[in-house]
Amino acid sequence: MRVILISMVLIASLFGTSAYVLAVEGHHHVMGEKDEHVSMDTKANEARQSLVMIASQASEVEGINLEAYKFGYSPERIVVKKGEVVKLLATSRDVAHGIFIKEYGINEKVEKGKVRNIEFVADKAGEFDITCSVYCGAGHHSMKAKLIVEQ
Repeated sequence: MRVILISMVLIASLFGTSAYVLAVEGHHHVMGEKDEHVSMDTKANEARQSLVMIASQASEVEGINLEAYKFGYSPERIVVKKGEVVKLLATSRDVAHGIFIKEYGINEKVEKGKVRNIEFVADKAGEFDITCSVYCGAGHHSMKAKLIVEQ
């Protein structure tokens, strides 16, 4: 049996209780059994969404507006506390852009005039780059913002 720990989040700081949320993924094979063809990325994303749903049901989550434009983001810095549910309300000012945060497995396309709701649990402390994953012109590679997750 192979078990992969996807995420463990202490959410006591959100709820004032000693509540832990643990998402695990695993499978085992019996001789002759066929493997399901579901990618690890898909399963990790499903686990992340489950954690967000559980945590957001227990507390009111305030949205953070994030606007992408040629060639930057507003705001350039987003500061949150470790363990918080983060809800980015992302949009584009001009053309299609991407919201890519590698360490959190986030890669969402945003379009002009449309709001994309991106929710996740900030379960890793540190500074993380937010970059554009949709080519948007000559300055595409310089598009950066920071997600700062404080202890």
